[in-house]
Amino acid sequence: MAEVEAVPDAQLRATLSRAVLSMLGDDLLAVIEEMMMERLEIPESPGFKTLRRKIEAIGEARGEARALLTVLSARRPAWQW
Repeated sequence: MAEVEAVPDAQLRATLSRAVLSMLGDDLLAVIEEMMMERLEIPESPGFKTLRRKIEAIGEARGEARALLTVLSARRPAWQW
């Protein structure tokens, strides 16, 4: 993942990161998920920390989008649906 982080284009970095993760098998993905859900007392590598932050940012963005849709839906008159 260090090579991916060296790519200057943010969109390309995200695409490359997804491609790398898409190639992982279910067993390894389960281990990674467990590591991310249960913060162990093992220091994170810079690459793992970057990956965790990206996944957290995606989750936050999805939550904010859902909240915005809820607010907008509440403001819209019912006859416009």
